[in-house]
Amino acid sequence: MRISEDKETLYMHSAQGFNKMPAQAVNGVTKVQVKASVDYILEAVS
Repeated sequence: MRISEDKETLYMHSAQGFNKMPAQAVNGVTKVQVKASVDYILEAVS
């Protein structure tokens, strides 16, 4: 499960993409915004 990954890996894969998942830090979306989104999701499932 992806949530078991460390946060830095989740941030990097979310921002840059991983395997078939596209990068999210594109078209005006910053890495800071992606990191905030990851933090929000992790908080919601904790």
